[in-house]
Amino acid sequence: MVSHISDVSAVRTEREFSRAFSMQLRIEDGSWVRALGTTTWSIIIDTTPYPNGAVNVTFHAFDGEFDLLVVRRYVINNPVVDTPPTVDIVTPTPGATVRGDFTLGGTANDPEGNLTSVEYRESGGAWKRADLSGTSWTVTVRSGSHANGPFLIEVRAFDGQNYSEVAAVTVIADNPPSGGGFLPGLELASAVVALGALALGFRFRWNKSAR
Repeated sequence: MVSHISDVSAVRTEREFSRAFSMQLRIEDGSWVRALGTTTWSIIIDTTPYPNGAVNVTFHAFDGEFDLLVVRRYVINNPVVDTPPTVDIVTPTPGATVRGDFTLGGTANDPEGNLTSVEYRESGGAWKRADLSGTSWTVTVRSGSHANGPFLIEVRAFDGQNYSEVAAVTVIADNPPSGGGFLPGLELASAVVALGALALGFRFRWNKSAR
């Protein structure tokens, strides 16, 4: 995109440049740009490399014998193009097995330096905020909130105007069943033994009373 500053790109005839053999100008301390024409000249300058605001423009005319420098002040006011941020998941890795509480973390970046937040969600649920510090983010996720097996985690970054593309990772929950930490099937075996002991005691008491 080529933008112009005030009337610098317009055709101009200046009394102090009336004998000029060549004309060039530059913005601040940038490179000199040669104009087309001499006493009547025009030029188009790309101002997008410069931040919006007031700048000094130096005009340099040369008539074959003398140099003339004129400095004028203009305002650059280009439309601001906001580039969406980016986000990456560093841990856990795709297909990782997770148990209990685990750390979800990664990095995020915004080209304009306006990174506002990082959000995540589990299995298509509501978006929630992660802890953001500079360009690094982390959050603790409870794998026990999910049934054993694979589940999806999605992450996005926000710069105050645009969201990043969503980054995603699928992990596998593998938590022991609840119930006091017994081995599978041990609860049933314990119950059978307890019932057997109870029946044996009842039989013993009944035989004793029958005598």
